[in-house]
Amino acid sequence: MKRRLWRPLGVATTLATILTLLQLTAVSVDGQGQRTAWGDPNLEGIWLDVYDTPFERASELGGRELATPEERAARDQARMINPGRNERSGLAARDVAGAYNAVYTSAKPAGPWTSLVVDPPNGNIPALTVEAKERADVKRDWRLMLLRNTETCEEAAPGCSGGNYGPPSPRRFDVAPFYNTSRMNRHDGPEDQSLGDRCMRGITPDFRGFRRIVQGDDSIAIGYGGMLMESFVAISALIAASVIDPGLYYSMNAPLGLTGGTVEGAAEFVNGLGFTLTPDQLSAAAAAVEEDLVSRTGGAPTLALGISTIFSDAFGGGLAAFWYHFAIMFEALFILTAVDAGTRVGRFMVQDTVGNVWKRYADTSWKPAAWSASAVVVACWGYMLYVGVTDPLGGINQL
Repeated sequence: MKRRLWRPLGVATTLATILTLLQLTAVSVDGQGQRTAWGDPNLEGIWLDVYDTPFERASELGGRELATPEERAARDQARMINPGRNERSGLAARDVAGAYNAVYTSAKPAGPWTSLVVDPPNGNIPALTVEAKERADVKRDWRLMLLRNTETCEEAAPGCSGGNYGPPSPRRFDVAPFYNTSRMNRHDGPEDQSLGDRCMRGITPDFRGFRRIVQGDDSIAIGYGGMLMESFVAISALIAASVIDPGLYYSMNAPLGLTGGTVEGAAEFVNGLGFTLTPDQLSAAAAAVEEDLVSRTGGAPTLALGISTIFSDAFGGGLAAFWYHFAIMFEALFILTAVDAGTRVGRFMVQDTVGNVWKRYADTSWKPAAWSASAVVVACWGYMLYVGVTDPLGGINQL
């Protein structure tokens, strides 16, 4: 009975989430430019920025607010050939910092406006006052002091511009001479973290997203949305875990040593837990998605089966295998980014560790070291995958 109730609820919630996301992206321009009932300009609605617009205007454009079609085409072409974060340097640390490369980011077309700043007329933020420059110099000197004994200064990287490489400064443990709002090369307490790390960031995340403005006669609220697709995935995962039959769920997530890898063994194990599941039911579920479901631990198959169950009920059971493998492919996008970043981090750690004994090996520009370190990390990934499949306990002890 509970299972029959959860499935329609899951379908309804999923469809409602999709419709809500579509509704949020619908923008009405009716009434824009008019005034509110209390006489203020009417700014209510969802504001989208579909173009890529520079924050400040290039000096060669002077006071010109609009770009020509030729200038916009040139900007688009420049972004197409710019490798961006796909470009790799000879420094492993920088490669790790660029783990999420341009494949996972989108590029908007160049917009008609030459800058987001419209006042002053030159499209540029006014220069800092003398007092502001002095405060900025204090912050800059402090951060450079903390970087003195790091690779950033040793290799004269741009982040150490104006600083020098040397032993740690005696000021290393002093209290910062200003209220810190961004990251520094020290983590002795929460005050050394950025406002974002401390969950105190009270600004919208960027200048290029969408904003929803709601006005009142004495106030105005600006809302923004982010990570909507990630939220959708999280909600889908919760629903997916709820719609799967409990017996089927435990037969999928029980270690191989408890089920024996057979539908008969899995059914016996699940029945011993107090749930009802027959070998025929398990075989039918596996045939529907065209995959073996016994002891498929790890979470991904469970989520995929739940997604398949929801969409099969909504659009027809004949597509159960399609939805199952679609969900697996969708999850692979997240897994591959983790493997990509983990490989770069691992290569950096291997080279840095071995470099303490063999200095040449720490040279990230020396390809034999970079290739061999990468091979070691990839072999570790392969070992984890092999053990996870062959070990009756799914590799728990090794992890």
